[in-house]
Amino acid sequence: MEEKELKRLEELSNKLFEMSQSLRTESLSHKDESLATVANIIMLISGIMTNKSDLSKVADLLAMFSAKKILDSTMISNLNFDFEDDGVDDEDDDI
Repeated sequence: MEEKELKRLEELSNKLFEMSQSLRTESLSHKDESLATVANIIMLISGIMTNKSDLSKVADLLAMFSAKKILDSTMISNLNFDFEDDGVDDEDDDI
């Protein structure tokens, strides 16, 4: 990595870290666990920005997670849960 590129990534990393600190402070004052999690994720990204190998691994993990969420969503939407009209008279249909 070139010196100029590394310096720019370090500057951006510092900005992201500052943002994560602000979000963390806000999350504590509002007792917002979701915002605290976002702050932690941004902090993680700020810490690995200058390491291409780590950044690539995290990007791969996020891509796999996204693919799984899409696959799960697609599979659920394709299932047919029409139990009331299954042609069988079950006493449990009223549950």
